[in-house]
Amino acid sequence: MSYKEAKLNVPVIDIKPLLLGKAESDPKVVQDIVTAIGTACKEWGFFYIIGHQIPTEFMENIQKLCKDFFQKPKDFKHSVARTATNFRGYSDAEFTKQLLDWKELFDIGSEVHDRSEQTLEVDGENQWPEGMPEFKDSMVKFFDNMHSIADVLMKTIFSSLGGDPLIFEKDFEGSKESSLLRLNYYPICTDGNGHLGVGPHSDPSALTILWQDMEVSSLQVERDGVFYDVYPLKDSYVVNIGDMVQVWSNGLYKAPVHKVLVNHTSPRYSLPFFYCPSYRCNVEPLETCISDENPCRYRPINWGLYRKRRFEGDYADVGEEIQIKHYLI
Repeated sequence: MSYKEAKLNVPVIDIKPLLLGKAESDPKVVQDIVTAIGTACKEWGFFYIIGHQIPTEFMENIQKLCKDFFQKPKDFKHSVARTATNFRGYSDAEFTKQLLDWKELFDIGSEVHDRSEQTLEVDGENQWPEGMPEFKDSMVKFFDNMHSIADVLMKTIFSSLGGDPLIFEKDFEGSKESSLLRLNYYPICTDGNGHLGVGPHSDPSALTILWQDMEVSSLQVERDGVFYDVYPLKDSYVVNIGDMVQVWSNGLYKAPVHKVLVNHTSPRYSLPFFYCPSYRCNVEPLETCISDENPCRYRPINWGLYRKRRFEGDYADVGEEIQIKHYLI
């Protein structure tokens, strides 16, 4: 695929009216946002959001804590390393489609108590670095803030597809247990041997909300066979839909393929939040997205089993990674 250093005319959507609640929001304004998000999902697969109500000062502190952790010695970081049976914690050896990424990461799940056996089996439990109490408290708060925003966005995407709200409630009843906050650190790469921060992929989740480092631009998205830069915008987040939305929409909305370049002069940080359905959920095309012109394209996908197999492919090279293409009818 080729590369173009050019800005895409990606929608920037103010979601503040969605977060105010019905009593304070103008229904017409809300419907306009539903339409705008639906159009963005259909035409782009991603968009920027503003009006998210997360203070700049809070994010500056989150960024500082993120940097503080990744600047710790390797032994300290490996004390909270992910394992084959616990996918939460630190890693400097993640794979994307069988290729090792040039990055370090720290994965955080919900601190919900009385978690189900299936949740523990799929992704394990949080690990917190010793001697960093503010790190835990702030990341838990950040996780909760991201989940609240993602919940509203996903309801809006369901609405744009004409989906039954009851289906949404059932499929996302356990979303707080299955969703994931990730801290990414991309060290300077002086090796010119074709490394990538993250190789080309689409996200397996329902949707991703990404905070980008304002100082370094490395994210690229594929459109019509060409990779374009997705530049960071101040006080915004990038939202992209994942594979599960592509399945729910029966292919009307496409999960965008994207990648992260390495940087030869500056390190980069990013903070993606992966919003996921309940582990019990069987994801399948919505009836409103099936027609004679667009017949059902996918078999049902159990999110818990799918997620577990994708985790195993992230942790080690286990052969071809499971993809939604394997569920095509």
